[in-house]
Amino acid sequence: MIASTLEVHRVRVFNTDVEYAAMGAGAAEYERIEEWLRSLDARFSRFREDSELSALNSSGGEWVTISHEMSQMLAHALRVEADSLGLVNIATTQALIDVGYRRPWPAAWVGAGEEPSPVRPLFEVLELGRGRARLAAGVNVDFGAIAKGVWADEAVRRLGGDAVVSLGGDVAARGGGPVGEGWAVQVPGDRVVMLSVGGVATSGVTKRASDVAHHIIDPRTGAPAAVDAQTITVLAATATAAEWAATALIIDQSQCERLAARGVVDAVWADGAALIVRKDNA
Repeated sequence: MIASTLEVHRVRVFNTDVEYAAMGAGAAEYERIEEWLRSLDARFSRFREDSELSALNSSGGEWVTISHEMSQMLAHALRVEADSLGLVNIATTQALIDVGYRRPWPAAWVGAGEEPSPVRPLFEVLELGRGRARLAAGVNVDFGAIAKGVWADEAVRRLGGDAVVSLGGDVAARGGGPVGEGWAVQVPGDRVVMLSVGGVATSGVTKRASDVAHHIIDPRTGAPAAVDAQTITVLAATATAAEWAATALIIDQSQCERLAARGVVDAVWADGAALIVRKDNA
């Protein structure tokens, strides 16, 4: 996703490929970003029994103490659910487990569980207090559809504001880049856009899937979404917005015009074909 004449730092975190580059940054700055990303992985992974997220998911309906970072992410999840009209709901995790996604990809999916049913809205099953949270008993949450964009935006800020970061293909870019015209970011159609401020994210059903199911759950049914496209790519003002909008639109493309009218998305591609383009450099 990143095309740069600068050296691009590449690591593997969150079980995915991570790339970043920044003007004026050196090895020390890059190592600090990697350390920070790995700390997030340790805290927010649902596949680690010792993670903060696992402690929340196993709390059995009781109030638990949470970190400031967890509180911020849960509050973000509630906003995203509202902004997406319920299409992006981190409480779909149990439904995902039930279709077999129980171990880190690419481990084989493990059998089907309960028959799918609509997922309760997050605002019904999550309570937030000052430094604490409570999930309804039996509810599991995961930030896979909303976190990488947030962290990509934050990584750019930590790198000094003239940088580009890709977390598993969710890209945030700020500043003039090596030639002063923005950072070169690949988008569908073998095109490269120059981003001086913005984010690009893709949601799709071709990866993290079994022979019979994929990992994008439609909260309205509790089953893998019946999609009109294999991939949706979104260009937005931030990677934060691009990520959740891509997930919403892979589930329901009919929301495209609404999100564009609200200024959430600047461009949308479905399987590489433009659905909407409202930004000059897209």
